[in-house]
Amino acid sequence: MKNNIGVVVIIIGVLHSLLGFVKHSGVFGGMLSNGLLNTGNTIERNLAFWFTFAGITFMLLGYLIKYIESQKLAVPITFGWLLLGAAVVGVVILPISGFWALFLPAILIIYQAKSGSLAAVDRKLG
Repeated sequence: MKNNIGVVVIIIGVLHSLLGFVKHSGVFGGMLSNGLLNTGNTIERNLAFWFTFAGITFMLLGYLIKYIESQKLAVPITFGWLLLGAAVVGVVILPISGFWALFLPAILIIYQAKSGSLAAVDRKLG
């Protein structure tokens, strides 16, 4: 699994966005029927938008990680630790949530960086 961390993050993003569209389909329908422009003006609509958009952000991040891996580089270990910290905080605050999914890429990033199987980006940038 040493070169598939980006794919894991992309899958998490796709699933998050799909869940957002399914879970909030009524909200998005209302936004579309109102013309979409400036329709995120309620808490419910903001929640639906940001929940779904978070998945899109993870897809973008996954593609960036995939690119780093394609260059035979390891994702910086600092990023792995920060992602792990975000997962812990998220699980503490919202234990019944998707924050649990962040543990997998965080641990894989840390493991990959510590194993030295790929060149470390941290050292290449410094």
